[in-house]
Amino acid sequence: MASDIGQSTVQSENKAGVAENKTLTADNDKTYRIDVEKLNYINLFNPLHSLATFCGLSLKVKRPGTWASAASVPLCLLFMVFPWYGKAVILVLLTALCLYVTQKIYTLIGHTNKHRIVCDDLLGMLYTSFGFSIEEWYYLILVFCTYRAVDMLKPFPISSLQRVLPGSVTVVVDDIISGIYACCFLFILKEIIFKPLMITAM
Repeated sequence: MASDIGQSTVQSENKAGVAENKTLTADNDKTYRIDVEKLNYINLFNPLHSLATFCGLSLKVKRPGTWASAASVPLCLLFMVFPWYGKAVILVLLTALCLYVTQKIYTLIGHTNKHRIVCDDLLGMLYTSFGFSIEEWYYLILVFCTYRAVDMLKPFPISSLQRVLPGSVTVVVDDIISGIYACCFLFILKEIIFKPLMITAM
């Protein structure tokens, strides 16, 4: 008798768990569909929308961050022309603009679609290329590869910041930190390994 009651209780709990999982799945699917539909709010004739999605590139590809980073290479080449203080001013202005644009678009298209916002990847690439002049354009392939690697690894304190900062802010901040890490790594690599090798080769 007690065994039958126990089995009945377990079965009831299992059914309740399955029903709850179905409800959660349905809610998640509904949220996902709603967020996907929000992409229709993007208007590429709006400069903010165009900047956030890299002229719509991020809406058409599967790995928008990687594609946007690759598309940023020519802009990094132009960025390298400026002296360090010119680069610093550009980064401050672009960081402020990117934070503003990201907040607007993040609110418009929802958390699920945050990966479609890629102006932060352009910003991260510029931070990574900060330590290089136009004469060192050949480092751009390393700039791209190193930035993407660091951005995927999400080193400290990115994970911690993602838990305490608003979603739209973390979209930008994690790429800035990734860019700074990548820049420092490449600068050290250049000064310790590549420059001595070049001097020896000459």
